[in-house]
Amino acid sequence: MGQAIRDLGEELQTLQDERATVTGVVRLTMIPVAFESIIRPVLPSFCQRYPHVVIEISTNEGLDDVVDQRFDGGIRFRGLIDKDMVSLPLTATTRVVIAGAASYFEKYPTPTNPENLIHHRTISYRYVSSSRLLRWPLATGQRKLDYKVTPSLIFDDGEAIRKAVIDGLGIGFLLRSQVAADLETNKLVQVLDDWVTDLPGFSLFYPSRQRISLAFRAFIDHLKEIGKKKNSAVVR
Repeated sequence: MGQAIRDLGEELQTLQDERATVTGVVRLTMIPVAFESIIRPVLPSFCQRYPHVVIEISTNEGLDDVVDQRFDGGIRFRGLIDKDMVSLPLTATTRVVIAGAASYFEKYPTPTNPENLIHHRTISYRYVSSSRLLRWPLATGQRKLDYKVTPSLIFDDGEAIRKAVIDGLGIGFLLRSQVAADLETNKLVQVLDDWVTDLPGFSLFYPSRQRISLAFRAFIDHLKEIGKKKNSAVVR
């Protein structure tokens, strides 16, 4: 029994020594909501585990070129990742909502189908990289459509849309993780529930031809380990 305890202690010390030798910088790019919902929760444990690794994160709404801008990798919706990239699923799907402020619905009737949206003020998102407006992906039963709203307000920032919706300026199409607390406190009212369908999940991606640093490999493995504990989509 005593020898087994000593062996375990030696293994733990070896593991601690190995972690202490991992150094370097990990540079990542992602949209702000991916940082808040996926990366921010795991940073404390990673930084404690690998204190000599520097994490640099660029949060913006564009599609940065990870090769040209020398990022180790990034996080995007799976459908936006180039085929020549290695992709590691982080979430199975991304939940979305269509919502407006309670104060807004004191002035406007609650929409019961997409056709009603023409009578409402809508707040839309413009993609930074392509400059096109987001079409709201809607579906019910066998019917699917990419609804083209006629927006009253347009932003290229998801948080700005959230704030405008909270201020009662219109109805917005939002990631649920952005507004979960607002829905729970009744700041926002969810509508068209029967028409909302989940978006593809987020994935970590990195160039397939790029040599992975020891620090980035440690970060990938840490995400996998956390994902398995939470029974998420991380399986590889």
